[in-house]
Amino acid sequence: HNHNHNHNHNHKTKKKCGNIVVTDMDTIERSNLSRQLLFRDSDVGKFKSSAAQEAVRRFNPFVNVEAHTSKVGKHQRNTPFHDEFWTSEIDIILNALDNVEARYYMDEKCVENGKAMIDAGTLGSKGNVQVVVPFLSESYGSSMDPPEPAIPVCTLKNFPYEISHTIQWARDLFDGLFNRRPTQANDNVPSLTKMGISKFAESLLIKLGEDAALEAAEELAQDLSHLCHPDKAPLEEEEEELAIDWAVSLFDTLFVSSIQALLKQHPEDSTDEDGELFWGGTRRVPIILEYKPNADFEEQTMINRSIVDFVRNAARLRMEMYHGPSSSCGTLPSMDKVEEALEQMSSSPKSTTEDEQEHDNDAASTIHSKLQSIATFLSTTTTTTSTTTSTTPPSLHATEFEKDDDANGHVQFVTCASNLRAFIYGIAPADAMETRRVSGNIVPAMITTTALVSSLSCMEFIKLVHLQASSSKTRRKQQQQQQQ
Repeated sequence: HNHNHNHNHNHKTKKKCGNIVVTDMDTIERSNLSRQLLFRDSDVGKFKSSAAQEAVRRFNPFVNVEAHTSKVGKHQRNTPFHDEFWTSEIDIILNALDNVEARYYMDEKCVENGKAMIDAGTLGSKGNVQVVVPFLSESYGSSMDPPEPAIPVCTLKNFPYEISHTIQWARDLFDGLFNRRPTQANDNVPSLTKMGISKFAESLLIKLGEDAALEAAEELAQDLSHLCHPDKAPLEEEEEELAIDWAVSLFDTLFVSSIQALLKQHPEDSTDEDGELFWGGTRRVPIILEYKPNADFEEQTMINRSIVDFVRNAARLRMEMYHGPSSSCGTLPSMDKVEEALEQMSSSPKSTTEDEQEHDNDAASTIHSKLQSIATFLSTTTTTTSTTTSTTPPSLHATEFEKDDDANGHVQFVTCASNLRAFIYGIAPADAMETRRVSGNIVPAMITTTALVSSLSCMEFIKLVHLQASSSKTRRKQQQQQQQ
């Protein structure tokens, strides 16, 4: 979302009076009340711009305030912010935006039309105000803030020691499984259909290299094999079983097999190149998670519950990948079905012999064999598209992470995945609220910061008004002298 709080101050010389134009496409929620200065209980549900207009008129009924609910940005049509608005109806812009993209757009329009701009922002107890004066200062887009320090990849992948590391890992996992992979499948279906499996396998190997090509082939085989029989779609119950099996296999891959491989590479008593113990300091020795039905102690019960919740949420999101979030598949599978599938997995451990044999084969032939499972899908798609031009191959639904909707299961999935990884590395788990805060990069807003930054913006605004007034007076004097 873009929440555009663009406060535009305009001096109309004909009427010799000012005018404030404010726009915001967002409405007021109860949670907004504790971190701002204008809204009250009775304003909940109203547009923020309209409530702000009413509040300002309570302070001073003679102020001219124009309220809009239009988004300001590129590709916006039928808004009050047309070319004439920027050229002749506005003098100074005040930004109170929550994203950089919208700031760049406002900066671009101000530079293009020679308008002054005051940009303000807050982040917890931090705040900033930047004044942009045409022909006197740099523009907002002339410089960039240094990037936020990122968590090292090796820490995220193998050596987490804080809950923020496991939450970020789980957040990346969500994007990979439910956004990147369906997008990858949709992007590659035309090439697969046109080239056939053998040529596509060769091109994949050339384009990505051996390791990445093998991984991509595995993912495509998993994600497209579900669509192998478009003329005979599986029943809803069968689809649920497929999704549960996939989610159980995912659990085994992420929290069992990968940890076994890591401990095989670096056993608990192994040493590094300097002769020091490999596992020490921030490197915590991982444990291998197990699903143990009928657990009789609290920690295992908690682990069991997280495993079941992970599988249920993963299966639901997997089904939505094929049908979209509005389908009847947007419900969690029953706990009984998931527990039964997990018990079957526990009683029959996965053999690694087949995987080891595959790696001994030529990479191209391995990729070809992985993709062979979707041959039926490709032949059906080829037949369909050659006979009817209007039919398009079935596509998968890519999901954007949305932290504010409790019903979509996104935060629940990230919470379960993060906590399972936390159990592995002996890190205290976090609840859904903390996971939402960290995964959404949320820094709690502080009303004191808002008050200080707003005040500083207004002080700078008054300076700009005086600067513009004195510049106008100077220009008029020069014109009079030239006329004389």
